[in-house]
Amino acid sequence: MSDSERLTQWMQERDFDYGTLAEATGDTYSSIYMMARGQRSVSDAFKWRFALHFGWEEATRLFSGEPQPA
Repeated sequence: MSDSERLTQWMQERDFDYGTLAEATGDTYSSIYMMARGQRSVSDAFKWRFALHFGWEEATRLFSGEPQPA
């Protein structure tokens, strides 16, 4: 599963839309949309901002590429 796919799944599971995640991470709606849709890579800068807002453990779980427990 790619970073984009994991990000989309994470958003769906937590009922986040593009605007809400953009506001939380200081990104633009279009940046989040493009990352989630796979039109732009999920940058290290975004991952860092995500970790600052949601915590290191959450970011590591999301972007580690390892399967998540159900």
